[in-house]
Amino acid sequence: SPKAQEKTVVDRIESYILVTGATGLVGSHVVDSLLKKGYKVRAVARSKQKADAFLSARVQHASKLDFFFIEDLTDPGAFDEAVKDIDGVIHVASPLKYDIKDNENDLVIPALKGNPIRYDEAVAPDATPQDAYRGSKTLAEQEAWRFIAENKPHFDLVTLCPSMIFGPLATPPRSKDDLNESNMMLWRVATGGSSASLPPCRFNFWIDVRDLAEIHVMALTTPQAGGKRYIPVAPEPFTYQKASETIRSTYPDLTKKIATGIQEVKTHVEVDPEPMMTDFQGLRYTSFEQTVTDFMNQVKNIL
Repeated sequence: SPKAQEKTVVDRIESYILVTGATGLVGSHVVDSLLKKGYKVRAVARSKQKADAFLSARVQHASKLDFFFIEDLTDPGAFDEAVKDIDGVIHVASPLKYDIKDNENDLVIPALKGNPIRYDEAVAPDATPQDAYRGSKTLAEQEAWRFIAENKPHFDLVTLCPSMIFGPLATPPRSKDDLNESNMMLWRVATGGSSASLPPCRFNFWIDVRDLAEIHVMALTTPQAGGKRYIPVAPEPFTYQKASETIRSTYPDLTKKIATGIQEVKTHVEVDPEPMMTDFQGLRYTSFEQTVTDFMNQVKNIL
């Protein structure tokens, strides 16, 4: 977001915002939030097919939404033309698929091209795709802060580091293949079978995708957010046991399909909510029960 003392364009309705990863789970909700608030949006996509489908679902915003196509995000000059006439950027794009074969080429390099710092651990042969994904996000953020420190550009940087992201898609999914990795965990709970175990819950931090999208827009338009790093998580911890119980109470006819089990909330790690609540006035979080219910209402016809 531009520095408040130099520009306040993001506070104006005619501001032009670039959104990467615009057709993804988070990006699509970010675009919708911006459009509803009256902003003009340039969405980045890799394929015309996805862009056309995205636009067809938002014909009422056709005059304020256009697409820029970038096939290879690792191209050093990929965004040179995309950022022309742009007042602010919300960068959401990052690969998250756990069925990849090559950590370095499929996850780390797409997230970070030409980074001079070491990333041996993320690309080690025995590293899991999850490790590589987390490493790619960390390295990309470190490189962004290094760029700001060394180049002191006319814009500032805000980084958001959420945990698990659940909730309905901006466009209803046609099949489970349209679901992101986090929502696939809820799908597994709903369809695993009563004798199946719950997905492992290694930590209890999460956020509703719609809340996260709003926070992205707040970060762009809140002057005091400039130069800061936030960890947006809901105040209510989640477990897949809680998801199972919510689905069972909402859809008792699915009882035989729903995975069950006992999971404890881990208390050895906490996230301080104060920075978020202080800087983003009016921020409200969706309950986990509501998030799961809204997701299930969207996917019930394809279960």
